[in-house]
Amino acid sequence: MIFKRKKKEEKGIEDIEEELKDIEEMPLELEEPKEEAIEMVEERPKKEVTKPPEPTYAYATMEDVERLVEAIVEEKWKKVDMRLVEFENKIKSTESKITSLSSKLAELERVFSEIQARIAEREKEHIDEMKEVKTSLKAMEKILSEFVPQFTDGIRDVRELIKVLKEKV
Repeated sequence: MIFKRKKKEEKGIEDIEEELKDIEEMPLELEEPKEEAIEMVEERPKKEVTKPPEPTYAYATMEDVERLVEAIVEEKWKKVDMRLVEFENKIKSTESKITSLSSKLAELERVFSEIQARIAEREKEHIDEMKEVKTSLKAMEKILSEFVPQFTDGIRDVRELIKVLKEKV
């Protein structure tokens, strides 16, 4: 849209009219038409030549310009607003995912602590059992250390007895 003031409009129309008159008065330099072209032109019904309509110009007032600018700004603002809403939705989605991951992490930490406590308890139980086994082994060692020499003496005696009996028989 071209915006002009009314004074320029009047001057512009006059200039255009003068240019049209100059164009109409210009001599045309054409080649001689061929016979076929002349016949075709003569056969055509003749139409009345009319002047083209004079161009009209739309002039905008300051209010029109303001409305146009406001419409453009409003259109652009709607696009920006839509992008902001999309961005806010993505942020909310990301925040909910982070919250979900945080709760899952807290649950994993709780389960890990429980497992660690069970392992420590079982380790303590195994250490206690190993101490009991160690004590039992020492007791067995003491008993055997006292009993083995007597048992060995007893076996020697039995062997000698068997030998004596074999000799008598």
